[in-house]
Amino acid sequence: MRQVPHTAPLWPALPSTWRHLCRAFLASLALAGCDAPERPIPPVPNVILISLDTLRADHLGVYGYERPTSPEIDAFAGESFVFERALAPAPNTPPSQMTMMTSLTPGRHGFTGSWDTLAPDIETLAQRLSQAGLATAGFVDAGYLRAIFGFDRGFDTYDDRGGGLASIIPRALRWLDAHPDQRFFLFVHTYDIHAPYVSPAPYAGMFHETPYTGSLDPTAEALDAIWRESIEISAADLQHLVDSYDEGIRYTDAQLGQFLTALRERGRLDDTLIIITSDHGEEFGEHGSVSHWRLYFQPNLRIPLIIRLPGGGRVPERLTQPTQLLDVLPTILDAAGAPRLEAAQGRSLMPLITARTAGPERPADAVRAILGWWPEPLTQPRRSIILGDSQLIFDSAMPGKEELYDLAADPMTRNNLAADRPDEVARLLARARADLARNRPLPGTGEATQIELERRVLEQLEALGYRPVRTEAGAPAATPE
Repeated sequence: MRQVPHTAPLWPALPSTWRHLCRAFLASLALAGCDAPERPIPPVPNVILISLDTLRADHLGVYGYERPTSPEIDAFAGESFVFERALAPAPNTPPSQMTMMTSLTPGRHGFTGSWDTLAPDIETLAQRLSQAGLATAGFVDAGYLRAIFGFDRGFDTYDDRGGGLASIIPRALRWLDAHPDQRFFLFVHTYDIHAPYVSPAPYAGMFHETPYTGSLDPTAEALDAIWRESIEISAADLQHLVDSYDEGIRYTDAQLGQFLTALRERGRLDDTLIIITSDHGEEFGEHGSVSHWRLYFQPNLRIPLIIRLPGGGRVPERLTQPTQLLDVLPTILDAAGAPRLEAAQGRSLMPLITARTAGPERPADAVRAILGWWPEPLTQPRRSIILGDSQLIFDSAMPGKEELYDLAADPMTRNNLAADRPDEVARLLARARADLARNRPLPGTGEATQIELERRVLEQLEALGYRPVRTEAGAPAATPE
């Protein structure tokens, strides 16, 4: 854990004042039917960003799942803005998490997690908030969120000892208690949902309708073997994986509920913007395999994005405009009243949130193109573009292998329409190539960012299913789990 003395000026906490101002403003918008002004709400005093690694949106109750996997998150969402079409830029942790922290596509920031780190000149969310006077702290579950990969940039305190939320939350709360009079940005991350799918009692087994009698242990190594088709699994084995994954969500949800309760008891829910999201989903046979290494809209790219304003209360619940992890950084900076980051490629979602009571969606929001990368942006040619209700998956090294899906009619992307809609394939492919051309790596990425990884780091990454390797030419190449 690294700590840096924070010298930012103190900021008096004004939870009740902020809450009344926010609610009064939203009420005035609803009554007046006017557009949101450029500065729609007072700057939020504090921000908490929670990243629940490997959480697919459609396994939460708030996103329509029938199982009771997420009672705490569902209750939180009832006081929040829920984004229905939030997407990750890649189906694995390193590029997606770094996109969230930089508002740069994987093609721009270039971080792959394969023996590399973030380029030194790229500015992060924590840096910009620290410059704006907020105390900054990150409590993360090690793995690819370790400080050595550049995720600690801009944090006064960065604790990457891990241990899951059961260990992370108490440390985060102690940090909060030590900063009662400062504006703050707190980042919390966990791998509790990620493979291996192992939950403590009473969550282990709670979703197994019948006891599992097979031999499949839901480890990352087992998922890797299934992915590589070196072992075959039965329908009972697959159901065991789903049940175990869902139990991990329920356990994580309970831990998160305890954290939210502790924030409420400290009065922090009234003066803090809280965002819950993920970096990618997880797959269970929907496209013939498991894990999270495919670029399909659902289940791998569609993620939860839930934003609760300080004070909560009754606010619009659903927003259907296309959004992505690129938007998290601009949204937080906007909400906190911090200066914009000119290099950011995302947009603030605050205008959408505050204008929602005033009228229908703006046409431009419905045609936003969102790129996807599999999973190593510099050496792997697999890409995707989502535009409106269409998704195109293509391989720049193998023309003619395109896949086209109608997400409105086929959200699980099972019916490839490329042969029937060649004109649409050509249109989306041209748009994707133009966007990719604008997303070249920034200066300083590539071999200049190569690092050596200690054995203990490699061992933890391997336990999560990652095997960072180098190519013969020295360039990094990701190995799927």
